[in-house]
Amino acid sequence: MASDALVAPAGRARITPAAPSDLAEATARVLREPGHEGMTYELSGPDAIGWDDLAALAAELSGRDLRYRPAADDEYRAFALGLGFPEQALGMLLDYYAALRAGWADAATGDLARLLGRPPTASIDAVRQALAR
Repeated sequence: MASDALVAPAGRARITPAAPSDLAEATARVLREPGHEGMTYELSGPDAIGWDDLAALAAELSGRDLRYRPAADDEYRAFALGLGFPEQALGMLLDYYAALRAGWADAATGDLARLLGRPPTASIDAVRQALAR
């Protein structure tokens, strides 16, 4: 088994991804059911996952020994540029990671569950589903 790392400047950030199928179902309900006019929903998965969870999923799916390794922004900038990531987009990506580290996407809102009328797909399973597409 090869050893590798998922390198990202995410620190201990956590995110709440939602399954595409859950998002599609919620959207369809909003469009066909009355009472959603003027409403704003924040659709999230039901639980927060971190980059350790994402690395574990990647290891499971690839059969490789893969772990998350947090990187400082400067280290990640050099790493990403070395992989050919466009420099003009790197600033936006680092801003995105800074927002994640600040907690921008770490809390489940409950809106998706309310719209579905059932618990949404677990966040790690939502990522698994998205990767299977």
